[in-house]
Amino acid sequence: MSYTHWFIPLCIGVSIGVSIVFSTAIMILTIATLSFRSKIKRKYDRGKFSD
Repeated sequence: MSYTHWFIPLCIGVSIGVSIVFSTAIMILTIATLSFRSKIKRKYDRGKFSD
């Protein structure tokens, strides 16, 4: 069974790559959402709400 020699490392590499891509995307989305929220709060908050 020679295909397992390249199939298993391929699966491991793909899973690691996918997890890296997903974690990077989640980090970017979180940072973008936080910065967008702070901009919205600064724009529309007239001092009525204190966080």
